[in-house]
Formats: sequence, C-alpha cells, structure tokens
Amino acid sequence: EREIAQLNNNSPASFSFKLLHPNGSLWMQLMGGGACITIADEASNQNKTSFVAGYGEYSGGPTTEEIYLYTKSVLRQLLASSAPKKAFIIAGGAANFSDVKVMFKGVIQAMNEKLDELSSQQINVFIRRAGPNEIEGLALISEFLHEHGLYGSVHGSETVLTDVINEALEYV
Repeated sequence: EREIAQLNNNSPASFSFKLLHPNGSLWMQLMGGGACITIADEASNQNKTSFVAGYGEYSGGPTTEEIYLYTKSVLRQLLASSAPKKAFIIAGGAANFSDVKVMFKGVIQAMNEKLDELSSQQINVFIRRAGPNEIEGLALISEFLHEHGLYGSVHGSETVLTDVINEALEYV
C-alpha cells in the first residue's frame, strides 16, 4: 500500500491499492473507478468477497514504467498469499486516453521478472480491457500468457465487463 501511495504522490496519473485479505485468491489490478466498482461488486454479489485479496485501481494515462512498478507491487503481494489457487485479474472499461498497449508492456515487464513463481503457483491471468491500441495490446498480453502457461482469458470491448470476474471465480 505504501509503495503504491508513493507512486500516486509522484505521478499525474492516479494509483490506489488496499490490501483486504492477504491470503485471498483474487488479485485485482483494475483501471478506472466505475469499472473497478462493477468488477469488485460482482464478487460481492456472488458472496465471494472473502476471495478478494486486494482492491485497487489506476487511471489517468500512466506510463509503462508506472504500470511496471504498480504491477510489481501487486505481484509481490499475490505471490506471498497462501491461497491454494490464485487468479490475477487485470480489467477495466474502455479507456479514453490510456494506451492499452503501453499498459500491457509494463504488466509484461513485471510478470516476466516473476515467471518462475507465477508458473509454479499455477496462477492464471484474466483480462478485460478496451481503449486506444486495444487490439495490439491484447494481442501482446495474450501471446505472453499463452507462451508462459499463465493464460486464463483475454477479452476486449466485445465482452461484458463482469465476465472476467466470473471466469476467475470459476478458476479458483
């Protein structure tokens, strides 16, 4: 939480994270306030709030470096969780000006540093994102996840926002 608060204080973009259940199964990296609430509420609607490890979001056009630092911090927490099965959810609505490809470059950089641990813990990644460079960004992350056996699902604007949380809940 402190690392992400510091990131927020040093950027024109917005970053937040609140650790709820350190040994939770669902680790969320969400974009945009409205989309974040919708996704988190869906877990609550299914009486699965105890599965939600943390709640956070970022918005405002963060850079690749900022996304890398944010993801690295969330992954550190995720990998420390003792949950028997874990899912990493990266989701948001349709960005107005945040570049989806830029975002996934930062995510991939952070995940690449933790590949062995992510693979050994059999973590699957579930994605729903839309916005500028959506097709290129989703192709980039989809290829990375397939290549490293971390693929849960990857969706763009054609998919209902809450589908990604339902898929992650099925997995865990």
